[in-house]
Amino acid sequence: MNKQTKAKYDLAQRMLKGHIPVSEVVLMTELPEAEIQKLADELEDQNPEAKVFKNLDFTDIDVGEVLYDDSIAPDELANMPDENDNDTEE
Repeated sequence: MNKQTKAKYDLAQRMLKGHIPVSEVVLMTELPEAEIQKLADELEDQNPEAKVFKNLDFTDIDVGEVLYDDSIAPDELANMPDENDNDTEE
């Protein structure tokens, strides 16, 4: 395998790890589809968790109130002004 072909396989592997579809990897690398599919299957076997998240995107996961800042003490939180409070003192 020459350096150019090896570079194409390395590129294909990085693209597959980035969840780019096999058809697009074939188009970009000009490698045989069977080889790319084999590489994709090997990557899935190396990382079984990837199978679980394969067809998910951020809209499929309900994160709820994950971004709650618990670094603020509860008594400080109770004294904080309400964001929707339109009563401004002049």
